[in-house]
Amino acid sequence: VRNWACFSLASSEDDSDEIRAALWRRARDRHYDTRVEALRGLAMRRDPRVREPLRDALNLIGFGRLGTWVTDDLVDYAKEVGDRPLARLLQPRPS
Repeated sequence: VRNWACFSLASSEDDSDEIRAALWRRARDRHYDTRVEALRGLAMRRDPRVREPLRDALNLIGFGRLGTWVTDDLVDYAKEVGDRPLARLLQPRPS
């Protein structure tokens, strides 16, 4: 349930201190998919604090678990903020 709630909140175009606080509460969730949805929502809102937790989450589990919609949003974020190491981390790896 937390995952779907984070997905809905992250996908919303609404932005407020309350929404960001709710996403930050889930940004360290023990459920990886919930955590990534929260981080995606913060990245979509261009929250400058999201870089390190996002990088940590991706390093923990890896790129392969991300859905296309998540990857696209995170690549857009990395490019917009000029974070080349994060953009490289999000690139598919040859098998």
